[in-house]
Amino acid sequence: MDYQEWIPLLGLAADDERIITRLAAYGWNAPIAFGPEDFYACVDFKNNGMSIRFESEFTLRNKGVLDLPILASVSMFPVLRKIQKKWTAYSDPLPFNLKLTFSKSDVIVLFGEPENSSNSYSARWLLDSGQRYLSVQFGENWESIKQLGVGIPSRPM
Repeated sequence: MDYQEWIPLLGLAADDERIITRLAAYGWNAPIAFGPEDFYACVDFKNNGMSIRFESEFTLRNKGVLDLPILASVSMFPVLRKIQKKWTAYSDPLPFNLKLTFSKSDVIVLFGEPENSSNSYSARWLLDSGQRYLSVQFGENWESIKQLGVGIPSRPM
């Protein structure tokens, strides 16, 4: 499964025929719904090392309804965490020609300084004039890429 299949679908509602068709192509036929106190839902493709996340239209866009799921991000797990025992690592090409061996410094050369960065070795860059983001979880000392995601940022309230 290639993450690029999902990028054109970011921002679409879970009931959009293009989302339903893509989900069905990978064996997911259940409707996307939030729990009673949740504003997001994830669909994990464990055999492909990917997860897609739907967020509430209201929390994502600061308008609309709380219970309308919108495709908000695609996450890739090329290096699995201990809790992902039943997963297969993502093995397709990484976004933007990134390589697992890239450090944070390498990614800064490509995209400039991140929008935010944390002590837990994660950083996020805004792309396309703020219409999308790239988030990267690095290994210890920011030396290599462990997981990453592409998504649409939430609009501030």
